[in-house]
Amino acid sequence: MFTKKSAFLSVFFFALFINYSFAQENKIDLPQINKERLSLQKNSMYVLGGWSVANFAYSGATLAAGVNNGEDKYFHQFNIYWNTVNFALAGSSLLFAKKDTDLNYAETLKAYHSTESLFLLNTGIDVGYMAAGLYLRERAKTETTIKNTNRFLGYGKSLILQGGFLFVFDLTAYFLNKRQSKILYDIPVSLSLAPNQMRVTYTF
Repeated sequence: MFTKKSAFLSVFFFALFINYSFAQENKIDLPQINKERLSLQKNSMYVLGGWSVANFAYSGATLAAGVNNGEDKYFHQFNIYWNTVNFALAGSSLLFAKKDTDLNYAETLKAYHSTESLFLLNTGIDVGYMAAGLYLRERAKTETTIKNTNRFLGYGKSLILQGGFLFVFDLTAYFLNKRQSKILYDIPVSLSLAPNQMRVTYTF
């Protein structure tokens, strides 16, 4: 049965929600928070791009020096193949990044949540890369030709290295975003009761 008490509680919680949303959007410096969010994303892509360039330089120089056979050849080859993709991802992310600093509270929270979910998902995929690298190195033991053995050993070693880096990269980016978005949740709310009166207080 819908009583006066139920109606009162419904109105109260609806008002609490409205007040909470209003306080969020008007008391928190959302443009600054979004600038910090975008800056963190940009810096993350710089790190990924820097890792790619370092791999190009090191593996490219090693191959140019005359490493034409054995496990090392395939290791450095795969490093270059892999980081071509990394560099393209980092570059496109920087080039087409949205400058969305005028988001409201809900949109800002959603943006952080999407980014955190993506990085967390990627950490699971990164573990898969490392597992694939271990599998290739194990598979090399059963190959009958030296060429295939070296290829599997080299590709496996590269996968372990690249997967390990991405695991640390994605997990670090996840925690940095999580720490930065914490301010959106850390809003103390106190409720005081008095005869015929209720007061909700937000502390910033």
